[in-house]
Amino acid sequence: MKTLFFILVLSISSLAFAQSEELKIFWSEETALTWEDFQGVPLENTLFHANSNTGLSYSWGLKGTSQKMELNYKVETFFYPEQSWVQPTSKSEYLLKHEQLHFVISELHARKLRKLLTNVDGSKINQDSRNY
Repeated sequence: MKTLFFILVLSISSLAFAQSEELKIFWSEETALTWEDFQGVPLENTLFHANSNTGLSYSWGLKGTSQKMELNYKVETFFYPEQSWVQPTSKSEYLLKHEQLHFVISELHARKLRKLLTNVDGSKINQDSRNY
C-alpha cells in the first residue's frame, strides 16, 4: 500500500513540476560533464562558484489483463546545460568534479526509484490508478 501511495504522489507531483522540452544531457556512466556543458548565465553577487541543474523524469503504465497486470516504467536522469553555470574565474578540475557529483547524486535517486518500482506487484494496482 505504501508503494502505491508513493507512485500516486509521484504522479501528481509530475503534473505540478513538469518542465518544458529543452536541452538535456542524459545520464551515462561513460559521459562526464565538461565546462562547455555549463551554458547558463552565472548569477551576479553570489557566493556560489557554479550551479548544476539536474533532475530525473519517470513514466509508468500498466499492461495486461484483469487477472495479471504488469507495471512498466522508465526513469531517466539528466543535466540541464542552459540552466547550469559556472563563474569564468572559478573553473577548476576540483570544482568540475564537485558539480559532476551533483549529477551522480541525481542518478543515485533514480536508481532508488527504479529499485522501488521493480518491487511493485502490478497485479495489485487497479487499471484506473493513474486517475487518482
